[in-house]
Amino acid sequence: MRQRLFRDWPLAALNGSLSMRRVKLTADIQYGDHNDAFVDLYAPVAMTKSTPIVVFFYGGRWQKGCRQDYKFVAQALASNGVCCLVPDYRRYPEVQFPDFIHDAAKALLWTADNIKSYGGSPHNLFVMGHSAGAHIASMLALNSDYRQFFDDAGHKLAGLIGMSGPYDFLPIRDMDILEVFGDKAKSMESQPVNYANAHAPPTLLLTSKLDIVVRQRNAHRLAKALTDLGASAETRVYPNLTHVGTLLALAGPLRWRAPVLDHVLSFIRHNSDTRPIMRAGR
Repeated sequence: MRQRLFRDWPLAALNGSLSMRRVKLTADIQYGDHNDAFVDLYAPVAMTKSTPIVVFFYGGRWQKGCRQDYKFVAQALASNGVCCLVPDYRRYPEVQFPDFIHDAAKALLWTADNIKSYGGSPHNLFVMGHSAGAHIASMLALNSDYRQFFDDAGHKLAGLIGMSGPYDFLPIRDMDILEVFGDKAKSMESQPVNYANAHAPPTLLLTSKLDIVVRQRNAHRLAKALTDLGASAETRVYPNLTHVGTLLALAGPLRWRAPVLDHVLSFIRHNSDTRPIMRAGR
């Protein structure tokens, strides 16, 4: 049985209710050589070389999750003119930090190298994640050690979108998270804020006042670290959303809760070379 992040939400019903009329799904694409090295690609029917590309990493305490559960995220983006890829990656206890980030880096590089085969272009490539996935996305965007082979291939990120992410979370107190990070659990090497730099891609950090899983100070600290160095970073704080609520608000039936999708699409539109994105719809 698949472990799910949203134990209190009927994701199967939510995902099953979504319209795929403007979306083309290519599932189970292999990007690496391990059992979790697969990605699902959700493309707008009218995919072009100017279509923005988002690689989305899901959360789950670096321990659980599966790409199929996040159809609602990809559908929200693809039905509004943004191609979205959702990769799986190895998780604890199979691996510890930083192996899951290496997997994510391979998925990102695969996307940049292969998206032309699906009608797109890597020139408008964004990385996005929720919770632990936002940690992974921000490490890819900020830490040159993980981005080196991506940059060496001539690619460049257009932006980073982090949702309810842990970016500055030492000291780690939860035993399961200590085990995830192993001998790096007390080291700044595990903290995205440690890699803030003036050449970071434009960054959008979404957080919420009711989040008791990852406190909003994580977003504020990373944004400040980036802007203090001259990079572009914007923070959005939603007053009535929970940790999971920031992500669920992307889904059509739940968009009344907060304009999360509008903010994400606006950020992508502003930082893309072109303006092909529609206004948020179902």
